[in-house]
Amino acid sequence: MSHEQAWILEEMARTIQAERLAEAAKYRLVTAVPGSYSSPRTMVAQALRSLAALVDGESKPQPKPDRRLVRAY
Repeated sequence: MSHEQAWILEEMARTIQAERLAEAAKYRLVTAVPGSYSSPRTMVAQALRSLAALVDGESKPQPKPDRRLVRAY
């Protein structure tokens, strides 16, 4: 591998890392305000719970605790 190729790979790695850090910072800012962000997975899960409650004949779905997952490094 030439020095130029190694430099290009190193720059690409730095760029990807900077993008990930920026996305993580943006996510932290958005989630710092309570109730301002709901992930698509959370919204779909809530919708499915509501539909299941309607099918079961219940008036209200059982509330589920808000679980936060921690990223492993």
